[in-house]
Amino acid sequence: MQHSSGVADRGWLMGALTLAIGVASACGGANDPGASKPTPSGIFGGAGGGAGVAEVVPLSGSSGSASAGNAGNAGSATGECQNTPPGTLALLDDFDDGDSVAAFEPGRDAYWFTVHDESAGTLEPPGGFLPVAGGYRDSKAAHVSASGFVTWGAELSANISYKSAVRCPFDASAFAGLRFVARGSGRVRVQLAMPGVVDKEYGGTCDPQAGQICYDDHGSFVTLREQYQVYELPWASFQQRGFGRQMPFDPRTIHSLHFTMETPELPVDLWLDDVKFWDGQPSDDGVGGEGGAGGAGGAGAMGGAGGEVDAGGAPLTAGAGGAG
Repeated sequence: MQHSSGVADRGWLMGALTLAIGVASACGGANDPGASKPTPSGIFGGAGGGAGVAEVVPLSGSSGSASAGNAGNAGSATGECQNTPPGTLALLDDFDDGDSVAAFEPGRDAYWFTVHDESAGTLEPPGGFLPVAGGYRDSKAAHVSASGFVTWGAELSANISYKSAVRCPFDASAFAGLRFVARGSGRVRVQLAMPGVVDKEYGGTCDPQAGQICYDDHGSFVTLREQYQVYELPWASFQQRGFGRQMPFDPRTIHSLHFTMETPELPVDLWLDDVKFWDGQPSDDGVGGEGGAGGAGGAGAMGGAGGEVDAGGAPLTAGAGGAG
């Protein structure tokens, strides 16, 4: 696995290539965008791992998220992760500080990095990731582009965890979805990983040795436009593809966020800004100086699995689940 980052310590990504090979062989082809994409290792924290802080404590049992039997109980995790409080700061990062560390919220750790497969493609920037000028409303932004990869592609990702004595899945249940501003060219799959689909070796509860296929992340495609647009994705828009272990989406157990540029979609040029959790209220923001691109508002407005969304969350193509 080749990877680059603006933060030095990325040892927790090791092992992803092995997972990719296993998933691809189980799901029928190296260029299957869902089956072959190895999500970075499930160990939380990245470079944020400080002395005296243990690695992630996975959720108990086999689910990795609240089941019907404990749907009202965020304590499906045991021990130190049982009473993880919901996050309250909507902003993940506006990139204006120029580093790869997400916005500060007490107890929350989040760091940005880039990763790509080992085929002979090109990822820009090729070295450490840092925000650059040219963001939304003259601010800084994340800018990555990918081309030529043939195994699964490349991505800009952020690990997200709640840190106390250990690192736990992040609880985003106080919010209704994800909001960001982006421009560029091509399609990107926006994905949220949960412990239930992450290999247990890397902090999740998915067990390949028991025949489970990991890394079928919940996600939704977005099509990038030339001018900055607001994208508002309710939780219901994040759907699995169906090639791997099936899990209900649970915003209380967020593991990581991925803006994935998959092989069939390449080349992709992505400018990303103002990434935050969304309260569910459609935006009346003026976007790119060309009028509003407010969200569709409400979880039912999105396509189902594989559905594609345009700026502001309006469905372009209803997926398997249909438009709500």
